[in-house]
Order: sequence, then structure tokens, then C-alpha cells
Amino acid sequence: MDKHNESSIVIDEKDPIIPFIPLIGAVTTIINEVISIYQHTEYNKKIISALYDRTKLAEYAVDTLQRRKKFYESNFKRQDWYDAFNRFVDVLKDIKNFAKEISTIRGYQKYLKSYSFKDKFEELSVKYDTVMKDLNFILTFSNEEQRRYDNECLMDDVAEMKEFLQNIDDGFINTNQMMKLRKWKGTSDKA
Repeated sequence: MDKHNESSIVIDEKDPIIPFIPLIGAVTTIINEVISIYQHTEYNKKIISALYDRTKLAEYAVDTLQRRKKFYESNFKRQDWYDAFNRFVDVLKDIKNFAKEISTIRGYQKYLKSYSFKDKFEELSVKYDTVMKDLNFILTFSNEEQRRYDNECLMDDVAEMKEFLQNIDDGFINTNQMMKLRKWKGTSDKA
């Protein structure tokens, strides 16, 4: 876990949001990074779109939190809420890192070889949903509907990427075969 998880909240009775300001800043930075990844990705666009949707909901929740400080004031004074907000930051970092990794072929291949792509996505989704619930941030989509959409995105992107990687493999095989054939022809022509 990150070092900010090890600290306990120090409450300023006049403005209890103060300990949350660095966390809110971190969330804002992470959200902007996920948006950038989404805008520039060439691979797994649908899955990254589903992650993007979650970060946009997080952005809305944080914006609402800042506008309604008074409404959330009692939460800002609770250690368990501070801890949950730290988990919120960590989950968003994990989402950002996963999105960044799967937006490249090398990162995608890492998950194919070492970890189930779908399992990682589902793990992040569950962590995200849990922390949003712990913070009492209202989810604006039906979990079941979102899971159905997520599954569809996963299946589509996985199928596209497998086909793409297969074509690359076929291309390497064909190139290697052509090189061997040329070498063989070259040696047989000289004989």
C-alpha cells in the first residue's frame, strides 16, 4: 500500500476537508492520466472505455464532494472514511496502471502470459465498486447492466487482440519462411 495509507487523520475542526486535499489532488491527476490514456490508446479501446467510464464517475463524485463540503463534513472527520478515501486513490491508480499496460501490445501480452486479463479487470471493478460504496458515492449505473457491458467489451477486445496477435505471429512465420526459402535458393543457385 502507499505511504499515505499508514497515516491517521488529523482533523482541523474549522475545515475538516484539509487532510483530504492531497488525496483529492491525487485523484484529479489520476483521472486526467486515464483520460489521456483513453484518448491516445490504439488497443483495447472498449475495455479502456469501461475503465474511463469509472474514472469519470469518480471525477463527478469528487467534484460533488468538493461542492457539498458541508454535507460531507461529518464524513471528513471519520478515520474509516479517510482510510476508504485512501483506498479510492489506490484503486484509481491500479485502474490507471492497468489501462496504460493494456493500451500497448507488450502490456497486453504480459497479462496473457502471467495473469488472466479478465480476472484483473473484474478484480479492479469489484474494488472500485466496493470503495465507491464505502464512501457513499452514488453509482449512476446499474451494477448488473455495467457488468454486462464490461463483459461485452472484454470479449470484443480480447477477440480483436487475439486475432491481431495471430496475424503478427503468422506474419513472422511467413517472413521467416521466406527468409529460409531465399537462403536455400541462394545456396542452391550457387551450387
